[in-house]
Amino acid sequence: MTLDDLKPFQTREAVEDYLSGDRLKCLLCGKAFRGLGHHLPRAHGVSVEAYQDALGLPRSRGLVGSDTRARFSASVTKTREAGKLEEAQRSLVVGAQEASRASARVERRPYHRAMMREHALALSGRETPITDDEVTAVIRHVEAGATAYRACREVGISHTAFYAAMRSRPDLRCAFDAVRQNQNTGDSMNETLRRVGAALYGTQWQSDLARALNISDRQVRRWASGEGRVPAGVWSDIAALCEARMVEIADVRDRIRAEAAVVS
Repeated sequence: MTLDDLKPFQTREAVEDYLSGDRLKCLLCGKAFRGLGHHLPRAHGVSVEAYQDALGLPRSRGLVGSDTRARFSASVTKTREAGKLEEAQRSLVVGAQEASRASARVERRPYHRAMMREHALALSGRETPITDDEVTAVIRHVEAGATAYRACREVGISHTAFYAAMRSRPDLRCAFDAVRQNQNTGDSMNETLRRVGAALYGTQWQSDLARALNISDRQVRRWASGEGRVPAGVWSDIAALCEARMVEIADVRDRIRAEAAVVS
């Protein structure tokens, strides 16, 4: 088994269940160890960070069983209280702190996004998640000149829940960004263009976006680097591309649901 075969954990409970206990199972070979920090590079030639990314594990949490981690923490605390914390141990603690800060800069894991969605749902006071139609209605109000906050109030959804919903719907976020950019609000133009292009077409987005807009690759690269301003008409075309992609995704979703209903 390789890293490409691993699937990221989707819930906090699944992450905690995997990290619980005295030993941690390596999902590449099935063997269990108290820690995988030495095993992964020696046996499989992969780094701890790559393994964590493949499984969607938090960077701030070491690859050791929770019981082993608790014993180590108690040992360090006891040594510190006795005034015998060696410099090597101090460096280890500092390293863990730096790793925790670095984890905040890593893209959110699937389980963390699920937690954020649950939190936003609780804040909104609803029993069901915000629908695509409601997000689209907010975008229409913003396009007409309303602020995002006022648009959410008009539609009857929470402002916080609206942004949380868009984090799990990249195409809707792209459409919203394109509308705000056309109004000269939101993120800088080149940041928005890069995010929207990547969401629509992946890593090789510049040439594909240029082809879809019927303009030169060089012009798209200039805009992405911050040279010149994207005309309002081009942002309208980009918004239309986002909406078309939303329709495609909705069609695929409906077909999958129909096939699942037939199978069941």
